[in-house]
Amino acid sequence: MALSYEEVLDHIVNNKPVPMEDVPDITLEEPKDSEQMEMKLKPWQVKSETVDVTTEDASLQMKNDMEQELSKAMKEGLHDVE
Repeated sequence: MALSYEEVLDHIVNNKPVPMEDVPDITLEEPKDSEQMEMKLKPWQVKSETVDVTTEDASLQMKNDMEQELSKAMKEGLHDVE
C-alpha cells in the first residue's frame, strides 16, 4: 500500500512506523567497465554529422545534375550555356 505525501509526513511527525515495500536486491545486467562502454554522441554532434552527410549528398547531386545539363546542351549544339 503506497502512502500519500501527507500520510508519510503524519507518520514521521507522530513517530509512527512508515510501512516499506520489499524491494528485491537484484541487478539485471552486469555493469560495463569504461573500456566496453560506447561514447554517446551529444545532440549537436549527431545533428552536425547528419547535416554534413546531407550537404555532401546535395552537393554531389547538384554536380551530377549540372554535368547532365551541360552534356545535353552540348549534344544539342548549344555552346553558350551559363
